[in-house]
Amino acid sequence: MKHALIIALLVIAVFGCAAGNAAMTSLPSDALISPPDPSLGQLAKYSGIWAGEYDTSYPLNITVAVERISQKEVIIYYSFWSHQMLQGGGMRLFGKVIGDSLFFEWGGDGLKRRLSLTLVGDKILAEFRRDGSAVKNRAVLTKAPSPAPR
Repeated sequence: MKHALIIALLVIAVFGCAAGNAAMTSLPSDALISPPDPSLGQLAKYSGIWAGEYDTSYPLNITVAVERISQKEVIIYYSFWSHQMLQGGGMRLFGKVIGDSLFFEWGGDGLKRRLSLTLVGDKILAEFRRDGSAVKNRAVLTKAPSPAPR
């Protein structure tokens, strides 16, 4: 666990400046941030909208709206901008809490995709990877203003 924290802090130190310049990507009109149960402790800090930019050779902004979080389940809306090498889009993902991190897995086309989110201080370290690829895209996300709960 100490190694993961040290790596996360190094990533924030290296990529933290770039993350501050990232623009938010689109969220659907039905994105709703539910107030977290205060009994969640540190996990409640994930709630809200977070934006950043992956450490790719081309700009790829992402936004993660943590809509609902509990000890058993997490619901997010994950969106990213288009680029000539990747069609942008977004999707609602259902994940789980393992330790102090959030994990999501999707893809029914034989190519699994995985996203992990780890809170480090007042930022989130996001890591995205695809099965069959050694490449891990990382981003440091900063909290953005959240819409008022409905």
